[in-house]
Amino acid sequence: MELLEQLRQVPLFQSLSEDSLVKVGELFQEMVIPAGTYLSRQGDLGATFFVVSAGQAIVQRVDDKGYERPVGTVGEHNAFYGVTSLFVVVPRDATVIARTEMRVWVLHRPPFLALLEAEPAIERQLNIPPDVQARRQAPRYPWQEQGEQLAFATHKHWIVFARKMVGSTLLVAGLAALLLYLSSYVPLGLLAPFLLVPTLVLYVAVAFWHLVDWRNDYHAVTNRRLSYREHVALLYDSRKDAPLDQVQNVNVARTFLGQLLGYGQVIVQTAAAAGTMQLDHVDEPEALRKAIFDEQFRAMATRQAEQRWRIRATLADHVTLEELSAGGGGHPSIEQSLDYIDAQEPPRQMPNWFRRAIDWVSGLEVIPPIREHTPEKVVWRKHWLFLVISVVVPLVLVLILASFTVAFFATGGLFGLAPGGVAGLVTLGLTIVCFGWLFYEYTDWGNDQYIVTNERVIDVDQRPFWLSQSTREASLGKIQNVHYVVPNIIASLLRYGDVVVKTAGEGDFTFTHVPRPAEVQNEIFRRINNYRLLLQEQETEFQRRELAAWFSVYDDIKSGRPAVHEPAESESGPTPTFTDDSGGRTTL
Repeated sequence: MELLEQLRQVPLFQSLSEDSLVKVGELFQEMVIPAGTYLSRQGDLGATFFVVSAGQAIVQRVDDKGYERPVGTVGEHNAFYGVTSLFVVVPRDATVIARTEMRVWVLHRPPFLALLEAEPAIERQLNIPPDVQARRQAPRYPWQEQGEQLAFATHKHWIVFARKMVGSTLLVAGLAALLLYLSSYVPLGLLAPFLLVPTLVLYVAVAFWHLVDWRNDYHAVTNRRLSYREHVALLYDSRKDAPLDQVQNVNVARTFLGQLLGYGQVIVQTAAAAGTMQLDHVDEPEALRKAIFDEQFRAMATRQAEQRWRIRATLADHVTLEELSAGGGGHPSIEQSLDYIDAQEPPRQMPNWFRRAIDWVSGLEVIPPIREHTPEKVVWRKHWLFLVISVVVPLVLVLILASFTVAFFATGGLFGLAPGGVAGLVTLGLTIVCFGWLFYEYTDWGNDQYIVTNERVIDVDQRPFWLSQSTREASLGKIQNVHYVVPNIIASLLRYGDVVVKTAGEGDFTFTHVPRPAEVQNEIFRRINNYRLLLQEQETEFQRRELAAWFSVYDDIKSGRPAVHEPAESESGPTPTFTDDSGGRTTL
């Protein structure tokens, strides 16, 4: 009964019926937590809702500069927290530590969501906060990786749709006015609907087309990137992505009309001028700008918090200061730490029969595979269409000339010419030349490769027979943004396009005519994200070890222990010594 009374004070559950409240209350677990225990940690994925029955906890937050400060308490006037964690997967924004012994009730997300699925009426009775409901209903785009959460999304302003409809609207309105004017002088009869109805049908079709075109374009901000897509069904498709940690400044420009109607131009500047993204007619441009900076701040604060936890754990392993032992080196008691690095390639959709047929042919090694994937790298070649275009002429010539050659040598001759002879030798020579041409085009297509490793992006342009070879490379850390373009209806139907990688100082890398350009862009972006996280981890690990060495020496000095070095098993040779001023021998 005590728990149910407390749940009645939680806005989320205030509208539940008695029966529904009892069912929710049965999912809670009671815990007694000693002082100094971590209820939850900043940066960990939240998955638990807490109701405090007794005791008090302090709330601390690490900012983007790495400073940790108390920001509030839990247990006096706000005896619960973690509503968002019941519905969406997001990292904790703060650390909660028990100041005194606490008695808490905890509700974990998996059983709660299972109850809502089994009892939809309970979900309808919940007072879900609007911001949490917005996160639940936010779209999930195909390019989002595992652990990538959408923070903000908006389409272009409706003024874009309205401008496209101006011409068609004026045309239809003019025709209607003309028919109305003529009907006052001349009886039109069935001529008026004969002209007007098809025009209206065409107008509705054009309006629907422009409406779909307008809704296909969007701007999205996740916890990893800024993404802008411009899409015209079957005719054009493009998406630009910029990693958030590469964004340096975001400027908003508005015209007079934009200020009145609430749209503007957003200019996103990265470390290189070539990486600037210009977004036109953005609806709620200030909200987009705020979302970018908020997610930057949150991502940096989360990294700083995680670094502090790792430093604490490292120090706890190396020194024996009493204050470090409290809390077990900073390990949480309830929720597990968050790992941002995707160890596996994201799941791919099952290919259709045509794709399986192409993969089967590739498995015969008749042609080089268009996509080769290993954990270390991914290699792409141009779409198979461009192999066909390259070899179709020499292949046809080879087939024709080879047929004539066989006919000259294996039959009684053709066109009155003697079997064999000069004509046969000429067709044989031409067949060999055309076959060489065919082999050259085939090899040239197979030699051109676009490669992304765990550290670099590589563009290989190699001519057959060692005529020439050009290889360009750039570190993944220098990539400013990545975008793809599907330029026309043929490219859309056959699913190929160009992927442009903009770098700082190395120029642009263009993966021309690659299959499934959206997947290529995603793969590049995923490896960029993992590469930067690994670099950050290596750097912070070095810093942690260095700090641990300093504090270990400090711990020795404070405790009065001698700094004894035990030689490793691999160390050998005489112990080094030096002679002091008194003539004695002292071992180092």
